[in-house]
Amino acid sequence: MPPVRIPSIRAAAAGARRVSVRFPFVLLAAIGSAAVGSAMVGERRAEDALQAAFWAATLGLPLFSALALAAERTGSRRLSIATGLIGVAALAVVAVARMQWPEPVRTRRYAQLSIGFHLMVAFLPWLDGRESNGFWQYNRALFLRFLAAALHSAVLYVGLAGALLALDKLFGLKIHGTAYFRLWLLVAFVFNTWFFLGGVPGNLGTLEHRRDYPRALKVFSQFILIPIVAVYLAILTAYLVRVLVTGQWPSNWIGYLVSSVATAGILSL
Repeated sequence: MPPVRIPSIRAAAAGARRVSVRFPFVLLAAIGSAAVGSAMVGERRAEDALQAAFWAATLGLPLFSALALAAERTGSRRLSIATGLIGVAALAVVAVARMQWPEPVRTRRYAQLSIGFHLMVAFLPWLDGRESNGFWQYNRALFLRFLAAALHSAVLYVGLAGALLALDKLFGLKIHGTAYFRLWLLVAFVFNTWFFLGGVPGNLGTLEHRRDYPRALKVFSQFILIPIVAVYLAILTAYLVRVLVTGQWPSNWIGYLVSSVATAGILSL
């Protein structure tokens, strides 16, 4: 059995540099999200401009990722920079427009844009419709890396928060409560984003030739996702019968369930 190779600090630093070169706009958005979020901590009501900046920075994470990966498929570094600058301009326009929207509209628009940009990460690099196996392998890699990043980030945050608590209780150093939230912002936006991007496949064109299928993912799809889809479809079918029998117009809430079915169904497929 070959010895297990543990990555060195030098290798980790080299990997971090590669990510910063490959995804500069994403990392700037991550750092901006953490910085603006930290400035908002402790404020009873942050300034509207500050909220708009945080809004735009967090939306930039999926948007810049999608644009960078799509440009990478063309092999043009200039296109990657150009699309990143276009993304900055688009987010600036959205941030300015946000300040004109009432609060309920802001919440809905943010959710819509966030979901849309995250979906762009999944399909934009494969917009030509070819290499279906590469498309699947790519999204599989993103899904598994997302889970790994979430686990690593959670462990890191709990460990560092525990260290802060120990300094407070054992040495009498007064650690303000906001420090824990600022630490969470740093880990969630900077470390988590950096770690996640480090696992994005480097050469997307080679994914079409991969044929491996992780057993754990197969079990997750067959015994978790597919039963959820079946339950949702049964509920929707029963509700359709109820609407036809009673003649009452469907509740607006049905849209959330339809969206959930679509999401779970896509993941199952």
